Amino acid sequence: MPYSTERDPRSYKQWVRERYYSVRQGVQPFTVSRPIDVTLTVAGTAQNLYAISNLIPITNLVTNPSAETADPPTGWVAVGAATVLSRSAAQARNGTNSLLVNPDVAAAGNGAYFSLGQYPGNVPLTCSAYIRGVAAAGDARVVIIRGDTGVTLATGNTITLQAANWNDRSTAAIPADLTRTASELRLHVVTVTAHTNDFYVDAAQAESLSAVTDYVDGAIGLDHFWLGAAHASESQRWRSIGLISGYRLHTTRDIYISFENIDASSTTGEYIRAGTDFSESHSVGIVNRISFVNAVAGELPRVYGSIWGTPDFESS
Repeated sequence: MPYSTERDPRSYKQWVRERYYSVRQGVQPFTVSRPIDVTLTVAGTAQNLYAISNLIPITNLVTNPSAETADPPTGWVAVGAATVLSRSAAQARNGTNSLLVNPDVAAAGNGAYFSLGQYPGNVPLTCSAYIRGVAAAGDARVVIIRGDTGVTLATGNTITLQAANWNDRSTAAIPADLTRTASELRLHVVTVTAHTNDFYVDAAQAESLSAVTDYVDGAIGLDHFWLGAAHASESQRWRSIGLISGYRLHTTRDIYISFENIDASSTTGEYIRAGTDFSESHSVGIVNRISFVNAVAGELPRVYGSIWGTPDFESS
């Protein structure tokens, strides 16, 4: 797919307007709402009902980033004559599957790549992926390669394969370059040294920024969207509410509730009785978070309803 400037984080205001604006609304303030359904996890410990995100809005250009679609996963291409790719449910950082890479011949540079299509030279690019070994042996990393020439444009940090967790992320980045012509770019995840140790790849990401951000796909939850079919299209993360202007909530147990940077407690919170519907619709102007905690020892209240506010246009 050719790169579109609509995927650029600098177009964030346009993303929000296209989803929420109509011609009629175009000259009026408008709001977006978010459902709330949170059960306190630990009695006596304040927890957020909703927190305004500080994460940067981005588009993930990898359309099958957690290898959920097809086996072998759609879009992923083997690198190395004997390399075998498959979808595996044995390990997964995001979703229920990951890409299993079997570099059947010991050689550096074997693995898999995902084509990002034609990418402009005047836009930065950061590629990343989480990598985990089937066993604690071998290595791998992310590399950005120009498809038409095979030239390596950026090399990521080397991951020493381990089988304990998904903590290891390799990242490679190229800056904007007005002298670089548009060309097909590929996100490679490949061996660094010659070995045949299998490894998993998950949460692959390509973003039009000069530094890596938290992983994005449309299945993560609120403020994350697929731009087409799930696990088969680009995805976006938004900061859709920048100012909470109202809420309508219900609590199943007695609670204390607080706002902004104050953790809810018996001394800092507003007391709300069990079974109460409580609301505020007069532009409360919350810019950080709403937190709550149980008022009766040992209870785990559930609070549900909705909050609303104005979209965050200043995140790009």
